[in-house]
Amino acid sequence: MSVKKLLMAAQERRRLLSAVGNVGLKVVGPGKCRETMLVREFLSKNFVPFTWYESTSEQGQKLLANWGSPKKSPIVECSGGRLLINPGCANWHKGAGVWRHCPGDAVDLATSGPARPE
Repeated sequence: MSVKKLLMAAQERRRLLSAVGNVGLKVVGPGKCRETMLVREFLSKNFVPFTWYESTSEQGQKLLANWGSPKKSPIVECSGGRLLINPGCANWHKGAGVWRHCPGDAVDLATSGPARPE
């Protein structure tokens, strides 16, 4: 199977899962809220799968009720059910799995480029 077909299949699978709300993080917040927009933009630009729910929608209201009706938004449900309520930038970077602490110790580094034709 070609790489192009595999990529197309993966994209279609993600699209279908997103359509039914079964992929990645859950984000609930008002569409016109600056903080909600920043979270959604960050996740999109970093290819983090998520589903956004308008806080006034039926599904958004249901999620908020299940989470104890937090007063601040946006709310991000991370893996393992951990909730980030109106998270700061560093918190949703970590919650999305994009930020990792890098140790300050010296390390060896080896890289490999494309094979050269002989």
